[in-house]
Amino acid sequence: MNALTEFKSFPIFAMERQRAIGVLKTSLYPGAKDESAEMVLSYCEAAGLDPLDKPVHIVPMEVSTGKKDNDGWDIKERRDVIMQGVGLYRTKAARTGQYGGQDEPVYGPDKTETLDGVTITYPEWCKVTVYRFLGAQRVAYTALERWKENYATKSGKSAAPNAMWKKRPYGQLSKCAEAQALRKGFPDAVGAAETADEMAGKSYDFDLEAGGEVRPTVTMPQRRSAAEPAQATTSTEAARTEPAKDKPPAQAQQAAATATTGTINAGQVKYLGQKVEALELSEEALGMLLQRHGAAKLDTSITVEQFDAIKSELLGML
Repeated sequence: MNALTEFKSFPIFAMERQRAIGVLKTSLYPGAKDESAEMVLSYCEAAGLDPLDKPVHIVPMEVSTGKKDNDGWDIKERRDVIMQGVGLYRTKAARTGQYGGQDEPVYGPDKTETLDGVTITYPEWCKVTVYRFLGAQRVAYTALERWKENYATKSGKSAAPNAMWKKRPYGQLSKCAEAQALRKGFPDAVGAAETADEMAGKSYDFDLEAGGEVRPTVTMPQRRSAAEPAQATTSTEAARTEPAKDKPPAQAQQAAATATTGTINAGQVKYLGQKVEALELSEEALGMLLQRHGAAKLDTSITVEQFDAIKSELLGML
């Protein structure tokens, strides 16, 4: 039975589509948008996968448009992207019948560094070796990944690691090294796409010089030239009093589009506050985040659409 027919045996595909979306949203992907859950179903249909095994992840990504705003910052669009997890890589490798296991991760020396006020100890590198049987021979495929080249930041304007990379500097790096090793050893099975473990909290840049190629990048703080000094913004008050005409066009359009929608309740404000606290965002960082989505401050004046966008960005930082 091939992949195009095998998926029909999965019970979820026999359900009415909207009901199947509801199942995913209330179990494996809480808080997901309908269109994102639909992308999961469509991806799994095409790949012959059971969505209830959670073979893929919904990863909020900042996709660069290749344009700059009036202050010189990259203009990015927030989108949900469907990505495989390293667990699906392992499954695909095992299904070849040639997977020969792997060694425990080997780590380089520890390094302690302060990144934008956050002090963290991390391994300089991690090496993972996986094995594939080619006939009677067990062949090793090794990948070495460096922490500084892989970690995800809190935001595009901070060099501090996000909550997950701060909490699990070894575990996150070992997943990246394992994914790269599996791509080396089983290119015919896992493909070349990055895993959710590698890309969560990072961004995609639209490379105009490469003919429109989209390439993943680590989100690092953007820098202005000396001729373009930054204007100080130190609080949410500054974001609130900024005239709408000074916002980048995308933000102004979003603010106009959401002006007439309903607002959130106190429970939803508390939910956002808990995520902000978990990320240890400064007042300035919170102010910039709210400003990006056209919100004045973290209270019940936030519209439902703004809430969805802010929540998506916060979850992408975790």
